[in-house]
Amino acid sequence: MLSIKKIYKSLLLLVLTVSMTMKLNAQEDTLGRNISTTIQDVYTFKVGDAKKIDYNPQIDPPKLNPPTLTYNIEGKEYKTKPEIVPSKPQNYNNKDNERMYGNYTKIGYGMYNMPLFETYFHNTRSKNYDYGIRYHFLSGEYLKANQVFSDNEAKGHFTYNLNSLSKLNVHAAYERNRINWYGYKPDSATFDGDSIKNIYNNFSGGASYQHKGKTKDDFSYSGGLDYYYMKDHYRNTENYFNIKGDVSKMVHQHILTVPLNITSTSFTSDTLYRRLFVDVNPRYLLDYGKLSLNVGFNSTLFNDSLKGKLYWYPYADFKVKIIENKLNAHLGIDGGVTQNTYASLVKQNPFLDTVLQLQHSNTKVKVLGGIWGSINSHIAFGLDADFGNYLNMPFYLCDTTALHKYKVVYDNVDIFNVKATVQLQWSGNFKTTAEFSYHNYQLGDQLYAWNMPAMDAKLNMQYNYDNKFSARVTAYYIGERFGKNIEFKDSTKFSMNSPSVTLPAIIDANLLLEYRYNKMISVFVNGSNLTNQAYRRWLNYPGYKLSVLGGVAFTF
Repeated sequence: MLSIKKIYKSLLLLVLTVSMTMKLNAQEDTLGRNISTTIQDVYTFKVGDAKKIDYNPQIDPPKLNPPTLTYNIEGKEYKTKPEIVPSKPQNYNNKDNERMYGNYTKIGYGMYNMPLFETYFHNTRSKNYDYGIRYHFLSGEYLKANQVFSDNEAKGHFTYNLNSLSKLNVHAAYERNRINWYGYKPDSATFDGDSIKNIYNNFSGGASYQHKGKTKDDFSYSGGLDYYYMKDHYRNTENYFNIKGDVSKMVHQHILTVPLNITSTSFTSDTLYRRLFVDVNPRYLLDYGKLSLNVGFNSTLFNDSLKGKLYWYPYADFKVKIIENKLNAHLGIDGGVTQNTYASLVKQNPFLDTVLQLQHSNTKVKVLGGIWGSINSHIAFGLDADFGNYLNMPFYLCDTTALHKYKVVYDNVDIFNVKATVQLQWSGNFKTTAEFSYHNYQLGDQLYAWNMPAMDAKLNMQYNYDNKFSARVTAYYIGERFGKNIEFKDSTKFSMNSPSVTLPAIIDANLLLEYRYNKMISVFVNGSNLTNQAYRRWLNYPGYKLSVLGGVAFTF
């Protein structure tokens, strides 16, 4: 594997080379040419919705992260998507007689006693303010196997434009999620309903303020705070408080941004555990059109009841436009601290035991690079790779108790990732996106990267006919994984008393059909796991087989 010293030397050579190139370009730009500066966000990988276009489809610069675990492939058996995307407060060019439909209600029912109800109310459109309230309920139960879940969510937001340069936002939400530990064999043990369930309640809220400079030379800044309180069905509670802000300004014709993030968390089980994270991650973007270099560092001051420590990592991302509107490339280095909370671990694996130990993860170094672009007006592509050294990365092992709850174990791991994406825009109404990823793990103490696949893929096909009929097919492939049942002596020590289990590869196909009767009424049918596999994303926990859910949506 690459050593950290070699990585840093390579980065230093890259920065020196790019700096020489920047200086040459800067000298050329003194010959009376105007220099335009573009403010760019952190690279994210996303593909726009299918629509009629007169230009090449675009794929944004990709950014790879370590593979993460989820409960099942779709998140839940049926994942809803709002019919209407709320409009932001702004000036509108719509005709006076054009009506906008900003509210909707969706009602459905499916197999496994699976009711769906979702409603959204919105102020539709306004020049100065925007507000909305959403309620969502979805549950399912396969009583024969005690597979039960329910999701409740109520959330609201209010955004107000104080003036043309300043904006205020307030938001609040409540989530209630219920699961069963159904990993036991019903014919070998009997439990009452209350002893096999866990309920996660999460209350959250926050506010933010944003001010943009009147000119490009003025200061722009933003700030805000977020809070949540999470409680499970037993004794675990978590308080999360975050204060964040950033300030940016043009410095020598280039943008300098300095964000500050302060996070305080407290987790209470049998004892109270407090942590404090202070993050300062400045960025200076040198943009010369075809060449750009975003440089800075990531720093975190960590403190808990036992110790305090300062982490510091260099950051650089060099981007070049090789062929205008056709081929781009980037190369960079990164690193940082990731806070693992009770809430974040539950999102990955809700079948956690109620006794766990929280540790933060540390990306000691990550080197990444990739290319993206388009071949013609119908084909876009992206290819990215990275190598990272991660300390205290969380993995999940199942215990040997009757309920088979999951414990968190941490290990140091080197991961090499490769991801390829192709988008085919057949027409304005038909789009296909294919993704393939490969992961190579080099573990420290663990035998395998538990529950993590070496290969995974996704195929998404969307078709729309005359805004009346739409269809979406999404298919997933997750390669073989490894799991294990172990006996835990306490929260940190365990003995491997059973052989590793190979979890077979998963192929999961889903189909969503929708017919719009008119602008206000539509009907839909969703089919999940069309291959009817009782696959195990987690050892001992088979998922639902074929599931069909249908309903009607009203937009008003």
